[in-house]
Amino acid sequence: MKTRLSGKILAAIAIVAIAAATGGWHEALTGAWLRLAVRRKVDHYSSAPLYDGKMHLFFCGTGSSGMNPARAQDCIAIMAGGSLVIFNAGDGSSEKAEIAGLPLGDLNGIFLTDLSSNHIGDLGQFAETSWRDGRVTPLTVYGPTGTNQVVAGFDQAYSLSVKFGAAHANEVNLPADNALPSAHEIKVEGAALEPVWQAGGLRVAAFLEDHLPVKPALGYRVTYRNQVVVIAGETRPNQNLERNAHDANVLIVSVYQAAAANRLARAYDQEFGADARPGSRDLSRNLRSLQDFESSMAEAGQEATDAGAHLLIVTCPTPDPGSGFASWLLGGWYLHPAKRTFAGPVRLAEDGMRLTLTPNH
Repeated sequence: MKTRLSGKILAAIAIVAIAAATGGWHEALTGAWLRLAVRRKVDHYSSAPLYDGKMHLFFCGTGSSGMNPARAQDCIAIMAGGSLVIFNAGDGSSEKAEIAGLPLGDLNGIFLTDLSSNHIGDLGQFAETSWRDGRVTPLTVYGPTGTNQVVAGFDQAYSLSVKFGAAHANEVNLPADNALPSAHEIKVEGAALEPVWQAGGLRVAAFLEDHLPVKPALGYRVTYRNQVVVIAGETRPNQNLERNAHDANVLIVSVYQAAAANRLARAYDQEFGADARPGSRDLSRNLRSLQDFESSMAEAGQEATDAGAHLLIVTCPTPDPGSGFASWLLGGWYLHPAKRTFAGPVRLAEDGMRLTLTPNH
């Protein structure tokens, strides 16, 4: 694609040069720029990763519940076997997916680990954007008990927007029948691994996680040929995770960094003091409570070791270590607890990060 674009840029320069010599440089420059913009827009959305026989991961959102413009909230896209599926749809993640050129018109399903706001904020946006991008097949949102209620709320909120969009397109090229998603509540008990969805060799199965007081919470084991990705979401260490992440090529866990969280909590205490307004005291208390319902960095490393995972990716970290240079600067220290408990490679996810898994057969 780079070669094609380079050729088009050279052609545009040649046209401008000729036009400048004949006095029509402004019109020629505008025309060349528009043609190049159209071509780049067309090339931007490629469905090629769906059909190349590989398993592609794209991190649309890697932020915690805190505010960081460089990190949208939790969202992971997987492309393989002719399908695009998304795990969680946190606030801001649909825009990241659009900017990256994911073929949202081919979106086949959205899977939720739990129904907290940082996992569902962009549900409606993903549904409407994929529809506007050409999706004509039904879209289902899979999740734990309560998913029906959440999806019904988004459907009601977006119904007018879909109505206006369909009217604008005269319902010729944009039929509204499948614009809004339906819900499928996953029922899984105990230690079961429940098959949920499959198409083109890509399979998704769900298992219970320990994220009290959020209940139920789910993890997902995603397989394509001989490649396995396990999305743990937010969870305490538990046997279900160890069992279902066995020999996974990639284990993805949402984490908190204990040392950073404790330091930040102490800083809040020192800054606001005991007589601070309740909202300020909550910042400190919330940081200290993370150990009750999430995995620490060290525990995530131990989970990967116990499961025999090949690669550990930690995502949605709390406190937020920043991104770009800040993430690079702090990365070694931030990841150190996981590297003490897991001998394999550990990566800190960032928005826009891509990973490709190539099946052995």
